[in-house]
Amino acid sequence: MTSEILEPLLVDIRGACRLLGMGRSAFYAALSAGAIGPRPVQLNGGKQKFVVDELRQWTQAGCPPRAVWLSARPLPQTGWGGRAKLAQ
Repeated sequence: MTSEILEPLLVDIRGACRLLGMGRSAFYAALSAGAIGPRPVQLNGGKQKFVVDELRQWTQAGCPPRAVWLSARPLPQTGWGGRAKLAQ
């Protein structure tokens, strides 16, 4: 049996900060100012998570502001045929 390292599909704020190399205070400030493109998705129970692939795509696109990022992308689909609920 080989051991695989599974990479998470979703990360919390701390995980997003680690991926982006930012401190939490700077991340929160950038998020509230609209400088972080991807918005977190809200899971049952109110927990907010960021989609790892979207964070990667956003950085590869040059980290555009949220308004530019969201206007260039369709809303993510859930596995149930509906739209994912984006956190405000």
